[in-house]
Amino acid sequence: MKKFYTCSIILILFLSGCYPAPKKRVPLPVPEYHVDKKTEKRIKKDLTEVEKICQSSENLDVVGKSTMIQSARLIDLGKVASPVLVSVIQDKTKNWKFRYWAVDLLGYIEDEKNILALIAVIEDSAEQEKIRFCALQSIAEMANPEAVEYLEVAEQIVENGALKEEITKVMEKLGKRE
Repeated sequence: MKKFYTCSIILILFLSGCYPAPKKRVPLPVPEYHVDKKTEKRIKKDLTEVEKICQSSENLDVVGKSTMIQSARLIDLGKVASPVLVSVIQDKTKNWKFRYWAVDLLGYIEDEKNILALIAVIEDSAEQEKIRFCALQSIAEMANPEAVEYLEVAEQIVENGALKEEITKVMEKLGKRE
């Protein structure tokens, strides 16, 4: 009887090795970006300037026009600026216009890791609606079809009807909606 169990176990192990397990799509690990001290100092200086502008501006149009230089610099840096901008949007003690600006800017930086940070903003029911809609528009701006699977989950979580409709439109725009 012991031989039978031993042979059965060996047979099961052998057969399980013949059929690979189905692959699950898992987000790629987050690589660390090396930022030299000079670049890091420049990013912090630009963010400080933008934060001051956001605090003193009466509306988002003024913020957009007044921060074009800083926005262009950070977009030019690309992925290197992403972690700093993500930390701005996650810090709810920051001025809402500053966070809105950071959310908007993430849409112009080609970095797929930004999708998860923006999805978190969309799914956060405690977040201001205008920032949630901005996060969705930033994902649309990225035009990355991989965002669809995250948007499908967000669509299930979000309770705001207008935001759900916009999520559907973005998924259709990205060309993966059935």
